[in-house]
Amino acid sequence: MRMKSSSYFLIAIMVVMVIVLSLALTMEYKKTKMLPIILGSIVLILGAIELRNELLADDEPEELPEEKEVERGTAFRRYWSTAGWMCSFLLAVCFFGVMATTPVFIVSYLKSHGRSWLATLMVAAGTTAFVYVVFIWLLREDLHRGLLFN
Repeated sequence: MRMKSSSYFLIAIMVVMVIVLSLALTMEYKKTKMLPIILGSIVLILGAIELRNELLADDEPEELPEEKEVERGTAFRRYWSTAGWMCSFLLAVCFFGVMATTPVFIVSYLKSHGRSWLATLMVAAGTTAFVYVVFIWLLREDLHRGLLFN
C-alpha cells in the first residue's frame, strides 16, 4: 500500500468537501444548503471509494522511460479532450438549459467513447430522471432553462 500523487489529490478533494459540508450545515435556509450537502456528500463518498481502490491496488512494475513519455502524451491529450467536453457541456447548458442538455450530452459522450446504444440510453435516461427528481421534484428548484428558451 503506497501513496501516489493522485492519492494526495483525492485527499485534498475530500478535505475541501468536508469544509463545504461543514459550511453548508451552518447555512440558515434549507433550500440554500441542500445542493452543497447533496453534491458534497456524493463527491466525498466517490473520493473515499477511489482512494480506497488506489491504496489497495497492487503496485505496477516500473515502466521504461520511453513508455512513460508515450503514456504522458496520451494522458495529456485525454485531459484536453475531457476539458473540451466539459466546456461544450457548459456552453450547451448556457444556451439550451440543464434538462435539454443533459441527455444529449450523455448520449453523445458515451457513443463517442464506444458504448452500446442500450447502455447509453439507460444512463442518459437515468441521469436525466435523477436530476429531475432531485432538483425539480424534491428540492422544487428551477434549473437554468437556457438563453434560447427564456
